[in-house]
Amino acid sequence: MTFGEKLKELRTQAGLTQAQLAELSDVPLGTIRDYEQGKRDPLLSTAQKLARALNQSLDVFSPQPQSRRPRKAAGAASTGEPAVGSAGHPAQERRSRKGATTGRERKPKSSTGK
Repeated sequence: MTFGEKLKELRTQAGLTQAQLAELSDVPLGTIRDYEQGKRDPLLSTAQKLARALNQSLDVFSPQPQSRRPRKAAGAASTGEPAVGSAGHPAQERRSRKGATTGRERKPKSSTGK
């Protein structure tokens, strides 16, 4: 369950509208909408404000463990989904490969301006 899905579930269980939650948490209404629509993820301080306004522990937003299937090696996924890095996020994988060597090393730029 994503942060936004959990936020919406908790908000509706509390009987609050997005506007009411925004008022209670001091988080802008548009920001709450973006979270619930999956357009953004919160900073820790914002998640704390929302948890406090919903009378919940911050732990309520912690990712729930998924089924304990053994993972396949990166790139060997047969599901057609992109392989993800150790953090479970495609962007993390992209960042970790960015500095990897490709067999062609770049020459350092000359300090003489040539």
